[in-house]
Amino acid sequence: MTDDRSRADEYLARRQAAYEQVFAALDDVLDTFEWRAPGGNGETMGEVTLDRDRGLLVLSLHVRDTQTSEEELVPLTGTVPVRLDVPPTRQVRDAIHMYLCHEADEQMFFNGKCLFDPHR
Repeated sequence: MTDDRSRADEYLARRQAAYEQVFAALDDVLDTFEWRAPGGNGETMGEVTLDRDRGLLVLSLHVRDTQTSEEELVPLTGTVPVRLDVPPTRQVRDAIHMYLCHEADEQMFFNGKCLFDPHR
């Protein structure tokens, strides 16, 4: 039993060390990351941060609320788990793509029907 416990502890320590390595790489990437219009006016399109405690990338952006007729943008926050097998820049890109596609799916209508509504 002690041998099994020792192997489990070693596995968990290696896994935590792997996450710490990925977290450090994500920190480096996020320190230089800008999400803005090309040639932009300095206005940010959104932000991606790292929640180390929960092992999540946190995406914050502003979107138009399709449930109102207002032109005002509303905040949207989403999270995706940090992955050990994906390079940091790709993780940031994938998080943004996932949430932008989700919002786009809610806003596409064919013959008056939202065929790709992710909430159905």
